[in-house]
Amino acid sequence: MPITVQVDDRAVRIKLNELSGALANLRPLLNTIGLRLHASVMKTFDEQGSPAGSWPKLAISTLRNRKYTSGHKLLQMRGDLKGSIRPSVQGNDTVVLGTNLRYAAVHQFGSTDYRGAFTGPFTREQQAAYDAERVAVRAHIATRLQRPRYGREMRTDKNGRTRSVRVRLNPGAKDQIQVRAHRRHQNIPPRPYLVFRPEDPSVIAETVQAYFAANVGAR
Repeated sequence: MPITVQVDDRAVRIKLNELSGALANLRPLLNTIGLRLHASVMKTFDEQGSPAGSWPKLAISTLRNRKYTSGHKLLQMRGDLKGSIRPSVQGNDTVVLGTNLRYAAVHQFGSTDYRGAFTGPFTREQQAAYDAERVAVRAHIATRLQRPRYGREMRTDKNGRTRSVRVRLNPGAKDQIQVRAHRRHQNIPPRPYLVFRPEDPSVIAETVQAYFAANVGAR
């Protein structure tokens, strides 16, 4: 006698349809991921690096400027850079976090010092950082020490012996020079703020799991 087995797959088909619908439009998921990564970047600003406190401190010459105080947080003079960072969902599979400020790449990658330590071709972002770091210098009068010039003189020592000794011919000499207006590169160390923090991968995984649990439902 033949045996007939009937399988009720309605629940399975419902779940597959829900999964198909969730995959068809991932923009809500990507938007949530972007917002959580944005919060991560804000934490990096607040902690001044990842790990916390890892950004290079301000140079002593910079601290002489009265606008910097002992409690000044790096890269947050007016808050323009921090406030310009936004997440953007592109298509159904990409979320981008970044800023359109021209000088943003300088702080992310550094400037002249960074280029001097880097070997190999620049990425587009690194080249933009190098180009953007040039600043205007007005014409002015500058004082500099002249290059030392040396000669020999006959001198008598305390024992009455005369001999030839090497002496500097222009001790303490200085030059007054006219500096024309020009553009020069700054020396800014990299302070990367668009970085993956150690906790970011697990945050993304939790966000994805929560999204599909909500849109597909628990088994």
